[in-house]
Amino acid sequence: MSSTGGGHVPPSSSGSNFVNHGLNKWESARRRFLESGPPSRSRVSRAVDVEIVIDKIYGNSSSEAFEPCSLPMMTLILNDLWAAEGLE
Repeated sequence: MSSTGGGHVPPSSSGSNFVNHGLNKWESARRRFLESGPPSRSRVSRAVDVEIVIDKIYGNSSSEAFEPCSLPMMTLILNDLWAAEGLE
C-alpha cells in the first residue's frame, strides 16, 4: 500500500478506510509550529552549576530538582568531562 498523503491510505479490498490519526496530529502540530515563526532569540543564558549537572549524569545526586541547560552548554560540559577523563 502506498500513502497518498494527509494520513490516508486508499481503501483496501474490504472497503474500510484507514486514517492515520498520529500522522494527522503531527502534521497539525508542525503546521502550527511553522506558522508561529522563528523562535525568539531574546533568551538570557543562565548560569549552570556544572557539578550538579555532572552528578545528575552519573546518577549520584539524590536531588530531583534539575535546572535544564542549553544544548551548547551541555556539549561544553561533556567535552570538558571527557577531556578530564582522557576520553578525547
